[in-house]
Amino acid sequence: MIITAFYTAILICFCILIIICIQLKKTNKILKRQTYYDMLTGLPNRALFYELLQKVLGIATRSNSPVAIIFFDINNFKKINDIYGHCVGDSLLQHFGIKVCSVIRKCDVFARIGGDEFIAFFYNVNLEHCCKVILPKLLKTFNKTLKIKKWKITISVSFGISVFPQDGNDIEELIHKADIAMYKMKKAKQHYARNQ
Repeated sequence: MIITAFYTAILICFCILIIICIQLKKTNKILKRQTYYDMLTGLPNRALFYELLQKVLGIATRSNSPVAIIFFDINNFKKINDIYGHCVGDSLLQHFGIKVCSVIRKCDVFARIGGDEFIAFFYNVNLEHCCKVILPKLLKTFNKTLKIKKWKITISVSFGISVFPQDGNDIEELIHKADIAMYKMKKAKQHYARNQ
């Protein structure tokens, strides 16, 4: 009897350890997701974007390839939130992410870095290709009215572009230049700009 009870106790402890290991694995997966992905849109966040861009810039340096970085901002997003509410604003951000991901290549990375600000990088894409092919495709996507909940909302998006290596060699400089170009564009009410 004592031996059977002992083995039963060991079996129960073993089962408990298995359950704990499974829960830890699930928790680690959730924590990794929260660390690297935006919880609202499911897009990569700033941390993952920087990590991936750092790797791509290393590859681009060795292969002498350009990398285009585009900084995106949804114009008048605060007004949309004020008029329609944050629930509609959140849905708009989700739709925006889906639309952009539907027109870019699988090897390109598109991330939400905060609020209504997004950023993408395009490996082996120079400024000319970015302006003639990628941006018109993106602009065409946003010239359509979005149906969100019961509302039809038309959005406009501002873009700023920087290109590795001509606009800089490190992440912060490239993103800063794309961000400055985007704000210049907003001020001039153009579709997109490049910081020069």
